[in-house]
Amino acid sequence: MTKPPGRKAGAPGSSGPQRPNPRAGERWVPAAALGAVALYGLYWAFKAFTQHHLGNYAVETDFYWKYGPAAAGLKEGRVLIEHFDSKGWGYPLVVALVSFLGFDLFRAGQLVALASACVAAWCAFRLNRALLGATLGFLSLLLLLGNPTFLSNTYEVGTDMFFFAVTLASIALLLATKNRTRLVLLASGFLGGWAFATRYNGLFLWPAALLAIVALDPAGRPAVRAQGSGTPLAAAPSARWRAAAIWTGGFLIGAAPWLVVNWAHTGNPLTNNNYTNVGFAVYGEGNWEKFFYGGDRPVRSFA
Repeated sequence: MTKPPGRKAGAPGSSGPQRPNPRAGERWVPAAALGAVALYGLYWAFKAFTQHHLGNYAVETDFYWKYGPAAAGLKEGRVLIEHFDSKGWGYPLVVALVSFLGFDLFRAGQLVALASACVAAWCAFRLNRALLGATLGFLSLLLLLGNPTFLSNTYEVGTDMFFFAVTLASIALLLATKNRTRLVLLASGFLGGWAFATRYNGLFLWPAALLAIVALDPAGRPAVRAQGSGTPLAAAPSARWRAAAIWTGGFLIGAAPWLVVNWAHTGNPLTNNNYTNVGFAVYGEGNWEKFFYGGDRPVRSFA
């Protein structure tokens, strides 16, 4: 009579050594990342609200003569189009809404910057964790929190950190979310549209997102999942194009209101003077006031 074969070591129910789970040691990382972001936000909130009472003579000058007056007008229900010559209303509108909580516009801008820094840091961690693993994602978070440019934009009022946060949030929703539902696609697209309404170079998100959804999605991963269900839809080309259409719809929801307003005030939904910034760099910079406000500027817009 032969003996029944024994269970292999490491098999379920066996007394042999179990194979270690390589991900088991990374379970603490998300909590550590969240703690690091929270400590960072609390520290810089204290520093900003106790020591940074006036804007500096750098990017914050733009707040005093452009974003602040634009937000003040929006609070009163008016679009002062002269303050939207280079950017849309994405940032001033959020500052105006935050100021309704009882803050003056400068303090509201500081709060937006602080919240944006925390959101950007968390989204960067989520994105890098999805692409590189939890440990490298956490290390990248620490590098970001120690970056001097990131630090200064955490407490300075301006569009830089807000645009960075909205852009990263759109990308993270698209690439770092396991269940890519229709709602996730719509939210990612909306944030992409709001990034465009904040800074026009946010337009890059639209073709990049379509490329990620239609052409670069890993084989076998569903392009979209049924809303309210974990059931994956087919990853066929038609499903991918539907997902791309949903993302585009969200983008238009975020961007179209500003384009309509800009069109109503200027006659062109894309009116802006960002071409002067490019021309200023191309022509070797020089006297800023003369180039931007002189009558002999050597560049013109194609729009």
